Amino acid sequence: MVSGSAGGHIGVVVRALTGGGWALNRAPANGQLLRNRQLVVLQTPDRTTSLRLLVYKVTRSSRGREHERRVEITSTYGHGLEPASGFSDVVLGYDPESQVLVGLDPVRLRHGGETSNASSFLEAGGLRRNKTAPFVILLRQTRIFPEGEYQAFFRPECLGEYLENFTAIHAGAYDITGGGHVAPLRVGWDQKPIGVVDATNAQGKVLVLTRMAEPPRRTARLTAEAMRLVDGSTRRRRRQLTPEEFRAIQQRQEQNGFLGEQFVFEHEKSVLRLAGRTRLAGRVEWVSRGSIGEGYDIRSFEPDTGSPKFIEVKSYEHLVRSFEASANEWERAREPREQYCIYRVINVRDVPRLEVLRNPVRLECEGKLRISTGSWRVTILQ
Repeated sequence: MVSGSAGGHIGVVVRALTGGGWALNRAPANGQLLRNRQLVVLQTPDRTTSLRLLVYKVTRSSRGREHERRVEITSTYGHGLEPASGFSDVVLGYDPESQVLVGLDPVRLRHGGETSNASSFLEAGGLRRNKTAPFVILLRQTRIFPEGEYQAFFRPECLGEYLENFTAIHAGAYDITGGGHVAPLRVGWDQKPIGVVDATNAQGKVLVLTRMAEPPRRTARLTAEAMRLVDGSTRRRRRQLTPEEFRAIQQRQEQNGFLGEQFVFEHEKSVLRLAGRTRLAGRVEWVSRGSIGEGYDIRSFEPDTGSPKFIEVKSYEHLVRSFEASANEWERAREPREQYCIYRVINVRDVPRLEVLRNPVRLECEGKLRISTGSWRVTILQ
């Protein structure tokens, strides 16, 4: 038996591992987990991963932004935190409200300056999105990472997958669609003794967990044809996709949609700030994070007049000339007309660019768009 210290979240992490298929093989000598900075060794028959876990609570943003959250990291290298020889540092945030974990790039620990503060800001939508997508990787620009930091949002059952792949995840080299997730395994499969440095473990510092590798199984790797289906650039033929491929396409489409909406949300705020409309920038609302039935995703404002603007976001990995629309979206577009826009985000996973279709109902009347009411598919003609 092991127990966590009061005030820390290490116990949450350990329960997530043991509940996700990792068997507790060796506990600290006194059975007491550290409040933070717990040393953990994960072993499979072909791999050993030695980690030091730093876990912090996700809190409200200190900048007063409704849709932003913060992970406060106040222990960094050179300011009270020394590297643990033989162990790689892992930095996690935990949101008790959504019960979602956030993986942050451990390079943060090299920063902090005189205040030893390398805290990270997050989009709250990443926490809520995990109700439908168990593992989401988002790219966010930060002061420490001007070119962007890969932040992973995942439910506790995916923690093992994150810990075994966190280096690739934060390098932007991990494709969760192609590789699939580590499925929960039965606890207790591996009962073999493990050779861990006993001198360290005698001090009550190391927690050792093991699991047997799964038997070989197929994973849903997307073919070129399936990837075109992600953007809707081709029609699906009968018996072309396996159920695993179909689920992978759905997940990738969800991620693309989230990334596109996040891009537009930040874009609209930036445009308003540059126009001197700071108060309006603070009122831009990511509507679809709270309601999916409004017929648009982002509520913004015109920088010149300050009048409302209703934005439906369509996201793609490549340039396509047609897209799906819903009857609800088209009906919503008829009400404000000039105030309703469709923002097409092209290259959403690379260098996004925007194509704006203002008043799509008028564009249809002018022959610039064609909509098939049977399938509600919109084709751009001009």
